[in-house]
Amino acid sequence: MVPERLRGAAGEDVLVALALALAVQAEVWIWWVEDEQGTRSLAAVLGLAMTVPMVWRRRRPLPALTAVAAVYVTWTLLTPPRGSLAPYLVVLVAVYSAAAHGSARSSWAGLGLGVAAEVLFVARTTNDLADYAFILAFLVGAWLAGRGMRVRQQRADAHFARAVRAEVDREEKARAAVAEERGRIARELHDIISHSVSVMVVQAGAAEQVLDRDPDQVRESLQAIQRTGRDARLELRRLLGVLRTGDGERPEYGPQPGLAQLAQLADQLRSSGVDLAVDVEGPPRPLPAGVDLTAYRIAQEAVTNALKHAAGARVTVRIRYGRDDLDVEVLDDGGPGPGGDGGGGFGLGGMRERAALYGGELEHGRRPEGGYRVHARLPLTAVEA
Repeated sequence: MVPERLRGAAGEDVLVALALALAVQAEVWIWWVEDEQGTRSLAAVLGLAMTVPMVWRRRRPLPALTAVAAVYVTWTLLTPPRGSLAPYLVVLVAVYSAAAHGSARSSWAGLGLGVAAEVLFVARTTNDLADYAFILAFLVGAWLAGRGMRVRQQRADAHFARAVRAEVDREEKARAAVAEERGRIARELHDIISHSVSVMVVQAGAAEQVLDRDPDQVRESLQAIQRTGRDARLELRRLLGVLRTGDGERPEYGPQPGLAQLAQLADQLRSSGVDLAVDVEGPPRPLPAGVDLTAYRIAQEAVTNALKHAAGARVTVRIRYGRDDLDVEVLDDGGPGPGGDGGGGFGLGGMRERAALYGGELEHGRRPEGGYRVHARLPLTAVEA
């Protein structure tokens, strides 16, 4: 397959061949001396035969030079063109082309062909040492110029290939970053919607139970539903705003929740009749923002699962600040019903992914005494470092 840059050079090669053909024919028909240089008509035919292969001097440099040398040797054996410069110029261009556009082996072979043809020409004409040196000096000079051009082109190709690879790597990294961000937003959306809907379902159930006998409690439940829905709407608006681009609007950013908001979460759920306790062991300390958000989301999702799969259960959230790690444990006693399996959807998978993102581990399963346990351990030493 011909490289793209050689396809565009084919037209230039035709012009080069045409220019060389005109130079040879001009010399034959204007300055040719038949008594010294041979028959004019034969010279015209051989000159044309020498220049036609130059059309392929870049695409097939060594075959083109071989054809040029073969015609030049034939011309020399039949009637040497003494004192003619145009045929010699064609040989020089052919040797240069083989060195500039062929492989190293092809260039050396081309140099050998050019030297052999010119040595034969000098031997058939003057056989003078000065002529040997003069002709070979220009021939080797053309070959060196071609090799220099070849090295330069190889370096340019290498730089271009590296630039292309770098651009491809940047695009792949950009696509990976977009996919990672979409995954993060999907997890955030799942946590927000799942938690908010579960809380509103619990509050609506509590309101239904006291609908006829306790209007004040119904009013409190409806207000709690309203607050939960409003908060969820704001969170969703903030996250979806990140996905909006090109409309000239800036997304609305807000502080990400952390373990400091666990008390607010517990108060919100207890106002809805959920038996939720939060225990903190060890002195709290500032956490990296990512770990803080991960710990909160794991606790929130585990509590949400308990509300969905163990309605009426007593739920306990335990936060333990260790020296090198942070433990988040959520326990429920199974409630008055048969209990569930803790959720088989995206919740547990999302919690596991969040923990793994910071080198942590997640364990979950039924408790021997009844209920369900979710436990996450998040290392702090490596993240803080």
